[in-house]
Amino acid sequence: MLRPPASIYTASLLSSKSETLELAALAKGFVGDDNPMLDASFFLASLGSSWAPRIVAIRENGSLVGLVYFKERKVLGCATGVLFADGSLSTMYLGDPNSRGEAFRLALDVLLSHRKIRGIRLKIPPHGPEGEAVSQVVASQPLDASHWRVEEHARLILPTNYDVFLKSLGSTTRHNFRYYRRKCDAAGYRFEESLSMEELRSATMQLRTKTRRSTSREALERLLQMVSAPSARWAAGLKDDHGRWISVAAGSYLDSRPVLFFQVNNDQEFERLSLSVVLRAYLIEHFIRNGASELVFWAGAGSILGRYCVYAPALAVSLDKKGHGWRLTRSLASLLAPRVPRDLAQDLGFLAGSERHSSFLPQQ
Repeated sequence: MLRPPASIYTASLLSSKSETLELAALAKGFVGDDNPMLDASFFLASLGSSWAPRIVAIRENGSLVGLVYFKERKVLGCATGVLFADGSLSTMYLGDPNSRGEAFRLALDVLLSHRKIRGIRLKIPPHGPEGEAVSQVVASQPLDASHWRVEEHARLILPTNYDVFLKSLGSTTRHNFRYYRRKCDAAGYRFEESLSMEELRSATMQLRTKTRRSTSREALERLLQMVSAPSARWAAGLKDDHGRWISVAAGSYLDSRPVLFFQVNNDQEFERLSLSVVLRAYLIEHFIRNGASELVFWAGAGSILGRYCVYAPALAVSLDKKGHGWRLTRSLASLLAPRVPRDLAQDLGFLAGSERHSSFLPQQ
C-alpha cells in the first residue's frame, strides 16, 4: 500500500503590503469571517509610524496555508531588528488551524535566520502550540531566551441582564452609573448605537482637543483606520440636546465579542457629567441586549471598570541572537531606560527585552 507523501512546509518573509493583502485573501478561506481582527488590512492599519510589517507566509507542498503577523520596531525612523508578535487574543496567525504550531515554529526559524533580525518579543497563550514551538526553536538555536507571566486584555464578563450587571458593581460605581445616566437622560441627551465612518471620524477629531485624556492626532488616525479595516465593526456615541456629539466610542468584534478600541469625550464642557461612565453604561446595556458574553478593552478598562474585569494570562517571551555586541546593546538599553523620558524608555525597554522592563510589550 502506498503511503501519501509527507507534508513539506516552507516559510518566506513578505516584503510588500500588496502581496500581504493578496495572500491574506487566500488564507482567510481557512478561518472564514469569525475574527475580522485577523484581516491583514486590520493588522497593517494597527501599525502606526513606529512599526514596519514583517509577515511570514507558510506553504505546505507549495500551497499557502497561513500567515504569521510580526512587526519590527522603529526608533527615530530607523529599523531596530527587533520584532514583536501578539498571540494573546488569537490575532497573530491567519490560516489553517491544524498548521498553527508548525507555522509559528517555521516563522520563528525564518526570522531568526535573517541577518538583519536581532531579536523577537512575543505574547503567547501560556498553554498551546506556540509555547511548544518556542521550546523547539530555543533547543535548536543558540539564543538568549527568557519568559515570564503577564496578564493581558481587560475582559468585562457580561450577564444576560443589565440590572444584574449593575447589581454586580460596588455601591459607589453602581450609584455613578445610575446617577449620571439619569442626569443625561433628563437633559435630553440621547444614545446613538450606530455611526457611519464619516460621522465617527468627524466627531472624533472635533472631540480630540476637548477630552481630558490627551491623544495625538496620529494615534487617533491609526485607531480610526483600525476601526475602518475590519468588516465587523461598531461605533456608537452620545449627543446633547442640540444634536452635537459629546462622546463617541468604536471598535471591532472578536468572534461575537465586542472589542473597545477607543473612546473620546467632551470633558471640557461637560466635566460634571462623567461622559465616559454614561456612554459605557449605554454600550454595556446595548451589548447585553444583543447577546454579547463579554466586552474586551483593547488598551485597558481604566480605574472605574478595571476592578470588575478579568485578565487573560499570557506568556511574555524574549528571544535574542547571541553575540557580544547585541548583549552589550541590550545591557546599555536596560541601564538607560529608567533615566530617560517615558517614550524613549519604552523603546529602550523593548530592545532590552527583560522581565525588569516587562512594560516593553505593547498593547495590541
